[in-house]
Amino acid sequence: MKRLLLPVLIIMMACTTPAISKAKPRVNTVGKALQATVALQGFFGRTFCSGVIVDHKVLTAFHCIEDGTPVFVKTHEDRWEAAVWKTDKLDDLAVLVPADGHALGSGIRLARKAPTWGDDVWAIGHALGKYEYSVTKGIVSYPKREDGVFGGVWFQHDAGTVGGNSGGPVVNKHGRLVGITSFGVIQGIYCALGCPGAYQDTHINGAVHLSPIRALLR
Repeated sequence: MKRLLLPVLIIMMACTTPAISKAKPRVNTVGKALQATVALQGFFGRTFCSGVIVDHKVLTAFHCIEDGTPVFVKTHEDRWEAAVWKTDKLDDLAVLVPADGHALGSGIRLARKAPTWGDDVWAIGHALGKYEYSVTKGIVSYPKREDGVFGGVWFQHDAGTVGGNSGGPVVNKHGRLVGITSFGVIQGIYCALGCPGAYQDTHINGAVHLSPIRALLR
């Protein structure tokens, strides 16, 4: 009987090996964040900013809604008028909810911790208000700076952003939210021929830091 055990064990191991080595399906880093990204529009449907669904609400930049004009949110499924739920002007944050009270999905999750030097990040938004769901990739250039353009806490990265990206999500390699697009820095350049309005991209882009985002959503 002892002589029969070895062949039987070998056969059993051979049968189970393929199941152990089966590869896991690849998950797209920004897939869920794309689904959760929304457009902020005026009454006639012009997109002027972006936002993202987090915890059944829409998180965006305060400067996108500060003038008090009616804001409409366009998702992948529908379009609805927004009501302001909470704001943080210093950190350039605002939280919107449907004015009619209908429920939103859970959206994306916040990252467990803020990014640090050299971490990969992806910025998602509606560039210039017409290039919908544009995705750019960069790295964190500086993880936490004080006194941003609006006065709050932010982190510096070099993922390309332009007008229309404001309020959109910045996510990490796990597709979790680490920041909200707030501002970008451009610099005037000298031109011997005059060249009025000549500027260069500094690759300095600011996203609202994770800490005020957490505080506002509590």
